[in-house]
Parts: sequence; C-alpha cells; structure tokens
Amino acid sequence: MMIERDKAFIDNMVLVLDASIRNLVTQEQMITEKLGEERVEELNEFWLEQLFDDEANEFKLSMDYWDKKLIWVWAHLKRVHTSRMKAGQAYMKFNSRL
Repeated sequence: MMIERDKAFIDNMVLVLDASIRNLVTQEQMITEKLGEERVEELNEFWLEQLFDDEANEFKLSMDYWDKKLIWVWAHLKRVHTSRMKAGQAYMKFNSRL
C-alpha cells in the first residue's frame, strides 16, 4: 500500500517529468525548424524503421549533428512519456484506494 511519502515522491516525479517533456518539445521544435520539413520527414522514416537495412545504413552516414540531436530528442521524449504514463498510473492506483 502506498503511503504519503510515496505519493509525494510521485508528485515530484510528475513535476520533473512534465518539465522534461516541455524542454524536449521546445528542443524538438527548434531543431525541426532548423532542419526543414523534408529532412524531418526523412529522419522520421529512419526513426520509425521504415527504411531497408542498406538504406538505413547509408542514411546513417549522411546524418549530421542536428539530425542525430533530433533522433536523441525523440528517443528521450519516448522514454519520458513512458515514465510519465507509469507515474500517472501509479497515482491513479493510489487514489483509487482512498
């Protein structure tokens, strides 16, 4: 059973995760503007693993700093959103027991 200390921990974690999400979304927008729509579409295909292996390997070689940074941001956004979802679920379980 979750105690108040656990609830406070989750509350704090949610605040930190929400701030991280806002920061990463801001970075994503800045990089997307810098790269342009066409390049972002290409990177999205790579990210979603829609390229054949040989295409993906060739594409990797063409990636510059900003391309890699956007992929990094997407990876972190995915991880942070997953953590945020789990924190929300834990919080809902806590509240359902009240």
